[in-house]
Amino acid sequence: MTQEDKTKMLSTGLYERTHILVGDNGVEALRRACVLVVGVGGVGGICAEALARAGIGSITLVDPDTVVTSNKNRQIVALDSTVGCAKVDVLAARLRDINPDAHISPRRIRLLKDGDTEGEEGDGNEKEEGEKYSLFESAEALLQSDKPYDAVIDCIDSVGPKVALLAAAAGRGIRVFASGGAGGRLDPSRAGLRDIFDTANDGLLRACRAALRRRGIGPGVITVVSSLEKGLPPLNPPPRADGAVDPRRKAVNGTISYMPPLFGLILASAVIRYLLDPQAAKENKAKEAKKRKREATKKNRALRHLKGKKELPKDTS
Repeated sequence: MTQEDKTKMLSTGLYERTHILVGDNGVEALRRACVLVVGVGGVGGICAEALARAGIGSITLVDPDTVVTSNKNRQIVALDSTVGCAKVDVLAARLRDINPDAHISPRRIRLLKDGDTEGEEGDGNEKEEGEKYSLFESAEALLQSDKPYDAVIDCIDSVGPKVALLAAAAGRGIRVFASGGAGGRLDPSRAGLRDIFDTANDGLLRACRAALRRRGIGPGVITVVSSLEKGLPPLNPPPRADGAVDPRRKAVNGTISYMPPLFGLILASAVIRYLLDPQAAKENKAKEAKKRKREATKKNRALRHLKGKKELPKDTS
């Protein structure tokens, strides 16, 4: 970065306080970064905004949905004035207003799960006449970009597409960060960053782990934000008009204003710190893997010891 570029950059005000913290190299690393955020609701919306405010130079936003009134309790894109608007378009306009120099690319698409070639009919998200977007797209196709992504952020709440994205990104060697379930939870102190294989009380991530194992993906690859708090039960989905259960309708989790944004900010912190020092993040991952291996060895020894005690012959003397 030349002195002229630095002076121009700091004159905008956006980078002034960040520069004090991370210096020239840090600001430049963030400006050069290219990040993909999939799912821009309660978690992904605030995550993307934190990335933009940190000075990330290129952000692609992916989400098929429009804003509805029930989003207003937790989603940064949800206002009375934005109801009915595409979430990615609302968020893109907001991020451009924050950082006009950033390249913000909104894509209103829905990811396919592995093995699907097209979406299901009647899911309530059919493309309207005149819409200029591709509704369904594979994770592999999404990751094909003129400028390779430095990080992928997964904020999807459906297992199939979520696993497809995680597996595709991991397969390409892209650093991937993901969100567990923020719904049904109230205690912010139980949320934090973990390996996806070290989480508990998260049904979404548990289902993802099983699917990832089948694809040969194990610990040490995917960092997630999750809560150790046991979630409260969701509201069962309403039946169809004829009273029958509609398998396409999902149960509805209760949410509170602060939990999804908290998840998003924690995710943003992980991504930003990784972009500032990828080598340090890699070394931390290696340390975590060694620690996990030691703990597994210790647990196996304890189990063998316990099993050996149970198999000792009874003293009949």
